[in-house]
Amino acid sequence: MDKDNLELVPREEMERALVKQQSRGELINLSFDDLNEKQKTALRERVLNEKFNLELSQHKADQRFANSTKDMGNTIKAVNALEQASKSDYEIKSSFETASGTTNITVKKNNNTVIIVVAIVIGIIIFLFLKR
Repeated sequence: MDKDNLELVPREEMERALVKQQSRGELINLSFDDLNEKQKTALRERVLNEKFNLELSQHKADQRFANSTKDMGNTIKAVNALEQASKSDYEIKSSFETASGTTNITVKKNNNTVIIVVAIVIGIIIFLFLKR
């Protein structure tokens, strides 16, 4: 066996794949030296604007994440306080703008004991009327 047969991917195939991969981003791979001064200035300005927009977007996403995390914590505290203070039914709906979108939270408590007690009382009354 010679050395070429021991390779997992033949050298020629690997070189073709590398050339193909490099040609995909032709606009990005332009040589900066091949541009005239006006094109260089325009490219620099465009790159700076795009970098600024990316950093601004990241900053806004970080801020939304921090705000939503704090607001979700406050909602959890409010639900816990409501649970401790009241035994009645409640429903809390909250919407939070997060880094990747919107998160909706609904916390609901249905105390079915009142319904069960009313049903039992009605059942006893009906039973008493039917028994006579």
